[in-house]
Amino acid sequence: MKILEIAVPVPINKIFSYLPPQNVEAIDIVGKRVKVPFGSRNLTSYVVGIVDYKGSSDFKLKEISEIIDSEPIIFPEAIELAKYISQNYVCSVGEALASIIPPQMKAPKRTPKTPPPYEIAYQKHLLNPDQQNAVDLITQSISSPDPLAQRSFLIHGVTGSGKTEVYLNCIDFAIKNQKNAIMLIPEISLTAQFVEVVTKRFGQIVGVWHSQISNIDKYKLFHKALSG
Repeated sequence: MKILEIAVPVPINKIFSYLPPQNVEAIDIVGKRVKVPFGSRNLTSYVVGIVDYKGSSDFKLKEISEIIDSEPIIFPEAIELAKYISQNYVCSVGEALASIIPPQMKAPKRTPKTPPPYEIAYQKHLLNPDQQNAVDLITQSISSPDPLAQRSFLIHGVTGSGKTEVYLNCIDFAIKNQKNAIMLIPEISLTAQFVEVVTKRFGQIVGVWHSQISNIDKYKLFHKALSG
């Protein structure tokens, strides 16, 4: 009998076992959010795998109560990240997954449109020698097939010295080489001005994520990421 391995967002660091609903194949639920009975609550949780149940037939497993997602949204990279967070920051895998893939995310009533192909929206600025040197060092690291050659860099410069243009050039290089980029902003109040700059450069492939984004917009962003 196939049973589901489910990470529940509670401070108990273990994976729980549940049965799939009747007439639903367990393999079809892997990677999806589900609702499961947990004590007196019905919690949105994460299906991270399936196993063959070899326990006693006298032990009754509970069934999941609802399948939330129509398509998988939890992939091995997210599970590995959640395990890393769990091991290093004293939380359960389920709690870590809840911070990566919010339980409250909702699908819009209409299927989100696939964004248009990536195009540069405006002419890049000419770089000064210091900027070009920084871009060259960073892009060499990005393009190296050797993980040991991929480094971290600290860019130092006063306000207005052109650090953002270095970031944008490196993001542009990464995207053109079939990689991804995340630009982290230190304050939510700075989001608008950076979104304007980045969107002018990269158009509709930009996704914005912070605590004030609606649950539907978070789902749309996941759809955009999954569709490339």
